[in-house]
This record gives sequence, C-alpha cells and structure tokens, in this order.
Amino acid sequence: NDVVWTKPGGEMEEVAKKLGFSEKSKFYDFVDMKHGWTCRGDIKDEKIARDVDLAFNYADDFIKSL
Repeated sequence: NDVVWTKPGGEMEEVAKKLGFSEKSKFYDFVDMKHGWTCRGDIKDEKIARDVDLAFNYADDFIKSL
C-alpha cells in the first residue's frame, strides 16, 4: 500500500539510477505486505517472516556492496 513512486519502475528507482546505484539497488514490490511490516510485522505469520527475511537480506547485500 506504499505510494507508486517507491515501487519498481517508479521515480525512486530512476533517482537511484541517476546516482549510480542501479547496479546495487533492488526494487521489489512485496504485494502481500502493508506499510511497516519489516519492523512491526508479526513474524509468526509465514508470509511476513518470508518477506522480512528477503527484505533484510536485500538490505544487507546493498550495504555490503557499498
């Protein structure tokens, strides 16, 4: 339920390309999630646990690539 400009193909991805982060950035739409799920979601829910792991792995990969 996040705004369109933050999703894949949106303005935020275009800015990442202009700043030289396009090779390192991943833009992924977590369609089953609602805003705030990475830090406030109930990881007892299988879908939330799955996507939290994926999101934090993406974030870790990005940070390590810098």
